[in-house]
Amino acid sequence: MFEVEDALNKFETSILKSIDKENMKKILIFLKEQQVDYIEDILNEYIDLFLIDYKDFIKRIEKLNQKYEGQFWVKAKENASLLEELLYEI
Repeated sequence: MFEVEDALNKFETSILKSIDKENMKKILIFLKEQQVDYIEDILNEYIDLFLIDYKDFIKRIEKLNQKYEGQFWVKAKENASLLEELLYEI
């Protein structure tokens, strides 16, 4: 389960302050619509993904889905480090 207290201890304050709540909400809804069943893991380990603007996030996902033949979320579940590819321009 995602624990706010853990996030406060794990991530730099500047990162947490930089997260736009509406943007984060859009990304979380998108992840649910994509049936990503490891959202809590993403929140716990890759919260900086929520710094990416929603529209840019979607574009990056589309490119990664092409790269991984439509299987990005499946592959990322098997190897969470693939999520780091979202942090870089593709």
